[in-house]
Amino acid sequence: MYHSQEHLNSASSVSARSLADFSAVSTPSAAVNGKSAVKEHADSDVPAIKDKPIHRRLWFSCIICALASAVASAAFLPQQSLWTDEAVQLAGLQLNPIEVTQWLSGVAQNDFGIPDDRMPPLSYWVGWGWSRIFGLSERSLRWLSVVATVLATATVCAVAHSVWGFRPAIAGGLLFALSPNVIYQAVEIRAYALLMLAAAGAFACLLKFATTPVADRHARMGWLAGMTGCSILSLYLHFFGVVICGACLLASFIVTWREGAQVLPIVLAGSICVISAIGILPFLKSSISKSAPTPGLSQPSGDVQTTSKAQGLAKLMLRQVCHGAMLGSRPILVVSLVGAGVAGLAALLPGRKAGAGTDALVLAIGSGLLVTGAAYIAQTSFDASSPRYSVWILPGLMLLFGSGVEATSSWPRWLALLGVVLLLIGEAYALTLFVFRGSAFAHTAYGPIEARIHRYGVDRVALVFEGDMNQAVHIYTPARYEFRGKLHQYSYDPEASRTGATRVREALRSQEEPVDPAVLPFELLIVVSPEQVDSLGVVRQLNYGIDTRPDGPVARALLASHGWERVEEDTFLAYVTAHVDVFKRVGDR
Repeated sequence: MYHSQEHLNSASSVSARSLADFSAVSTPSAAVNGKSAVKEHADSDVPAIKDKPIHRRLWFSCIICALASAVASAAFLPQQSLWTDEAVQLAGLQLNPIEVTQWLSGVAQNDFGIPDDRMPPLSYWVGWGWSRIFGLSERSLRWLSVVATVLATATVCAVAHSVWGFRPAIAGGLLFALSPNVIYQAVEIRAYALLMLAAAGAFACLLKFATTPVADRHARMGWLAGMTGCSILSLYLHFFGVVICGACLLASFIVTWREGAQVLPIVLAGSICVISAIGILPFLKSSISKSAPTPGLSQPSGDVQTTSKAQGLAKLMLRQVCHGAMLGSRPILVVSLVGAGVAGLAALLPGRKAGAGTDALVLAIGSGLLVTGAAYIAQTSFDASSPRYSVWILPGLMLLFGSGVEATSSWPRWLALLGVVLLLIGEAYALTLFVFRGSAFAHTAYGPIEARIHRYGVDRVALVFEGDMNQAVHIYTPARYEFRGKLHQYSYDPEASRTGATRVREALRSQEEPVDPAVLPFELLIVVSPEQVDSLGVVRQLNYGIDTRPDGPVARALLASHGWERVEEDTFLAYVTAHVDVFKRVGDR
């Protein structure tokens, strides 16, 4: 049976005091010997004195890792751009908690002019409370996610220190804080950062449950209750909270059964989770009803497109430790994968510390990945292999990778350290790209387009989209939210243009009559040609130059009309890249 550091300290303190009391009673000379009495008190105080550096190391490790998380996330934050899902979340946050609950459950309708959301309500409730204090803005809500990620990092660090010690706390905390997949979600205006926090809490409680002696029933029940509570919170943050719930309960059940302890508390905890899950059924039903194909709801995540289920499963596994930014360097990709493999292997070798804890992590992570993979194979309504749906795994995975550096045998310890260092090298490479070229890894190129709208004045300009509206909607939606309908947006109409004359109509409004773009009553037209690019395409263009693109039909029509002149031309690289031309009416000053 393995014990955590705090339980060893507690046990040693109790033993010292018991031994002193026993000696005082059984040995008459000890009762009258002043020196012996002083020695007894001094010995009984030794554990308390030793606890002080332990607490200092705990605080030091948590502060260092939390600062690393905050700095890394803050560096990437200004480079991210709004896209459809974030604009929908911001629009929903205009409602109070009761109204947003009715909206998400399908009881009430709200015409924001943008797609509806398909989520449980907890992230909206938290965001609403945050916005009452810090304001409802893009930057404010991004900082909410940063704070949640910093708290998740501190949780990872604290539980690693409690179970394994100082070095695993630093290793696991930094691996989590600097993971490009964590940083990417740390600035997202969605539920994913909060989901990572809930998952970190669930993994922490699972670890403490698995490593607490069976005899300490009250402590184990407390950790089981904490794990159950965090799992229930995850249910109301995201539908994939069901996977978190099941994975942690399964791991705790197997660990308890293997120890020969009572499994009834686990069954009761599972029953509580099942009863709690009834509350998300209205939101699930509403989500399914809204799942009919809708233009523009493809995810600009940068994932490399796969042609088979096998490739999709491989992507699911690789994206737990790698990010598209690492594809820019094949050596870095290899170093990262080797580091993850070595660190994972070292955590499972003989001589590991608190083996029950690592077993629990492996069971939870493995079962969660199996369920996610099965969901990916069994259905096609959504891409279950998307890394955003598996962010909950990251706290547990980084805890596992960092645990081996405190192994009792020297060679597994050095092997684990090698794996951690290699993985940190890969993360540092991705972080460097995020800091200096982060806009290329943003969801969309909406940011520079928004800046031009503000610069020219919303009353003077209109947006005109060429090409696939399924991609343009990721720019249309945040613009619709940001400017509340004051900005006119048009899209190229290929059907109406079959006669030879180029025509556009109000974007996403098929009932509007198509018109000649040359007669639009604005001083300036911002013509946007969007293109979805995967991570391979992004890193290729970063290394070899931005792809050029010929003028589209709207740009050609405006130039041919002789009533417009092109005053600006640029391409903004992102997962939804935007080729932008700004046209000004001839004669306007």
